[in-house]
Amino acid sequence: MKDKYSFLKKAIKDKKYNHHVLKKIPKIPFKENDPFLYELFYHIGTILNIPILFLDSIGKSSHKKSSFNKFYKLIKNKSVNDFIIKHEKIRKNWKDYNIKNLKIPKKLLDDLGDNYFENCLKTYKIILNKIKDTK
Repeated sequence: MKDKYSFLKKAIKDKKYNHHVLKKIPKIPFKENDPFLYELFYHIGTILNIPILFLDSIGKSSHKKSSFNKFYKLIKNKSVNDFIIKHEKIRKNWKDYNIKNLKIPKKLLDDLGDNYFENCLKTYKIILNKIKDTK
């Protein structure tokens, strides 16, 4: 998770999501109709891995499916819980987004909210601090 945090911090600073080897590096924040849905989908997946990675890091490993409820009980942070739950809903309803040609739809950006990457960074920071506190 430290690597994800460092990557995201640099991406926000540089305004570039330089994660995959691409001919064109996506600029952040992502905009409507940007052809970088794959990168955004990947990023959403990394956020959804936070619960299981957190549990592993504090020695309370779990199956991914049951990791979410365990995570929410241990974190006890409404903003973090709401942020992860939002990602769960987006992923469960992925088919409802009108996705064409791997372009990012406005509805997805609206659902992710303003300052999305900054909110991701804040979430990682809270989680990393919680890991330190539990050791």
